[in-house]
Amino acid sequence: MINSTFAVVDLETTGTSLTKDKIIQFACVIIEKGKVVNQISIDVNPGQVIPLPIQKLTGITNEQVVKAPFFEEVALMIKNLLSDCVFVAHNAYFDFSFLNSEFSRLGITPLASDVLDTVELAQVFFPLSNGYRVQDLSQYLNISHENPHEALSDALATGDIFLNIIAKINAIPLITLEQIVKLSCELGVQNSKFLAAALRERCDTPKKVKSFDYEIEVVGDLALRVKDDRYLEKSSQIVKDYPRTLAEKTTFFEAQGLQLRAPQVQMMDSVTYFLNEADYKNELIEMPTGAGKTLGYLLPLLKNKTSREPVVISTSTLILQNQMLLDTLPMAQKLLGYPFKGLVLKSYRHYLDLDKFVLTLKNPVLQKQYALYQMAVLVWLLETETGDLEEIQINKKHLFYHHVHHDGHQEYQDSSPYVEHDFWFYLMKKKAVSDCIIVNHAFLCEEDHRRESLLTQSKVLVIDEAHKLMTTLEQKNQKQISLTEIYYLVKVLKETSAQLARSNDHRGTCEQLNYFQLFAEEFKEWYEDLENVILNQFIAKHKGQDIHLSEIEDQFSPELKLAIKTFNLWLNEFQSLLKKFEMSEFQFQKNSKLQLVKIEHQDTIERLLAKLQMTAHFFNYMAEGEARWFSQVNQNLVLNYFNFNAFSIEQTSWYQNFDKVLFTGGTLQIDSDSNFFEKRLGLSQLNKSQALDLFDYKKQAKLLLLDEKIDFGNEKKYIKKIAETVEKTYRAVEKSVLVLFTSHDILKGTYHTLNAALRSTDVELLAQDITGSNEKIIKRASQNEKCIILGAASFWDGIEIPNQHYKLVVMTKIPFDPPTRPMVKAYYDYLEAEGKNPFYEEALPQAGMRMRQGLGRLLRKETDHGVMIVLDQRLTEAKYGAELQKYLPQELPIELCSISEMVEEIAEFYKKK
Repeated sequence: MINSTFAVVDLETTGTSLTKDKIIQFACVIIEKGKVVNQISIDVNPGQVIPLPIQKLTGITNEQVVKAPFFEEVALMIKNLLSDCVFVAHNAYFDFSFLNSEFSRLGITPLASDVLDTVELAQVFFPLSNGYRVQDLSQYLNISHENPHEALSDALATGDIFLNIIAKINAIPLITLEQIVKLSCELGVQNSKFLAAALRERCDTPKKVKSFDYEIEVVGDLALRVKDDRYLEKSSQIVKDYPRTLAEKTTFFEAQGLQLRAPQVQMMDSVTYFLNEADYKNELIEMPTGAGKTLGYLLPLLKNKTSREPVVISTSTLILQNQMLLDTLPMAQKLLGYPFKGLVLKSYRHYLDLDKFVLTLKNPVLQKQYALYQMAVLVWLLETETGDLEEIQINKKHLFYHHVHHDGHQEYQDSSPYVEHDFWFYLMKKKAVSDCIIVNHAFLCEEDHRRESLLTQSKVLVIDEAHKLMTTLEQKNQKQISLTEIYYLVKVLKETSAQLARSNDHRGTCEQLNYFQLFAEEFKEWYEDLENVILNQFIAKHKGQDIHLSEIEDQFSPELKLAIKTFNLWLNEFQSLLKKFEMSEFQFQKNSKLQLVKIEHQDTIERLLAKLQMTAHFFNYMAEGEARWFSQVNQNLVLNYFNFNAFSIEQTSWYQNFDKVLFTGGTLQIDSDSNFFEKRLGLSQLNKSQALDLFDYKKQAKLLLLDEKIDFGNEKKYIKKIAETVEKTYRAVEKSVLVLFTSHDILKGTYHTLNAALRSTDVELLAQDITGSNEKIIKRASQNEKCIILGAASFWDGIEIPNQHYKLVVMTKIPFDPPTRPMVKAYYDYLEAEGKNPFYEEALPQAGMRMRQGLGRLLRKETDHGVMIVLDQRLTEAKYGAELQKYLPQELPIELCSISEMVEEIAEFYKKK
């Protein structure tokens, strides 16, 4: 099969229905002996109108196909072309089925060829690709693919992908290919047959092939990439003198071809003083966007480092972590003349445990996705140095992830051949010699909940993007118990307990395992009764809205109160059972399938016990300043609680680990009189300073306020007005536009309205959670100068898109938090109980900061220009409007105008630029 003639096929159709839709374009690329020997592309008249979305997607119009042959006229030619070939396609299930359906319709015998699907094969052999569409793989493999969704372009690109797959098969070690073939029986079509044939050829006719550019070694049952241990070597320190004066700093930067900005000078001097002379712990420095903030604090921090204690930097996203590691730190190294070692640090659950993974190979789970993950990891182990599971696309909710992620200790350390190759412990070695450790806010906030600290004591911690720390702290301190997850954990506990009990010869342990099954069933029944009562008796009366426990607790029936007491007794008994239960009593063969069951059983108990303890707290331990509420998600009950009194970073262990903490960001609004930032973080003392702004707002920006009152309660009219504004103002610039929403429902409605209105244009419309994840939107927007992005919360302040400059930012509404949202309502109630005004203490500062952050999406560099449009007249007409405007630059011009006047203003604004 490996030496067959391959026909790489791509179809474009009017839709996906085998009975209603028709082919509009057929393309085929013939491959023989590893080379393209022929190609063909045919337009086909479908005999029906091509839907507008298909025309927009493929570029194929009704006019283009009207004179093309019908499929009846070319069917036999296509059948003869494909008959003696192996059929290859990207998502071959669709193309092969569609063609055969058309052949059957015409009374032609369907194809009986072997079929290969490049989607599945690519998932195995290119685990580091960001996606598995043709365009994703083309980008990953540097394949020219100029016309996506044009049949011949897609077929040629798929052919190149297929040739790359063959090359990869020939490059990987034989032991890896053998293991892949064993697992491939779960694959679809004839992919397994193809891989088996490739293995036979490798064994029968050994030949020299281009392998990897680095060393591979076989350890136990695995072929692994050899780690580069140079990171662990001691570096010779040759540090240039740190520039003190402005002239020295300017020369210092210019020598490396860098431009020194005035805010950077302020940042460098402020940080130097803070480290060496200041007698306080907390410093907050607001730095304008695009001013080189990271380099501004990194240089003095690294230069003033006098011990092996690392500088620890926490930022908001993985993107920013990698940017710091791969771009900013090397720049600092070059400036200072010393190879400072930087490391992105994550918790152990992010990393692969090699022993656990080998266990899955010895005891395969007969499920397609599980096998795909196993095969992909086998190939990935030839490429990864980190073992970070984030590098490949594995669903963290999948059973495979729970079977293979690291738990922070080496269970089989004495007998394992993988001890010296363990990814997590290698990371710990790197951490011990690192000069700069980079984490994210979530990692930082989880430190208090770990059984062992991962951050050692150090002199200084930098919290970059500091305004996002507040949100992360809220998320990490808010406890949630989803009954959907409870039911799943109970199901798994019953199954694993039963499997282990059947295998164990020790009577006592068997009885305990049987008790686990019994408890699991009782807990499930209790939760189901609770769920029915709360949903039917209380939440239903509030039309599905969230409801605080304090509002309904006095209405609990005697039966419900008794059930809560019963639950507490069950929980105590469950915990007592766990103390008696020793997993070491199990008697089973080493590396058996039961070890996987044991891993899953332990993980389930740990997760379930945490949820049960949280449930007990929810119903029994009301603390001062704590809010507890019920919510309904997908027809299931969710329990939530949060303690506002405990919401202070000064009470965290990680805060105590550092002598000095530097907070910084671009939109902290520290010039306001409210002390909002330190109040929300619970800081008793904070020194604040603000660097000069880079932008001349009078020349570089303009704010246009719609001179029309919008009825936000009338969703249809509101959506129509947003869509009209976006469409008309976009046409004035025909460059990228960011539209910011406070409601996902309004965002969704606007997307559908705009999608219909913009079909005839070449703009790409991207919408959060509709056209893809944030990561996919970032990727697609970074490659397109003409796109309209519709985004909610995270797009106000958190999404950086490379190579993208928005010409327009549209704010659909002043971004106040919904006062009915339980977390918001609970905090407002808490502030009122403290004698404070929630609107001026919390709502207004939050909205003002978000507006400023939204403006920050517009101007990122000194050369940027842009217009911000606001569709909410409250900015000027409300009694608090003047207070809101304080959060915007005073020099920013604000003009009231109609939509038609906006179009004229925007055109005039850019005519001068």
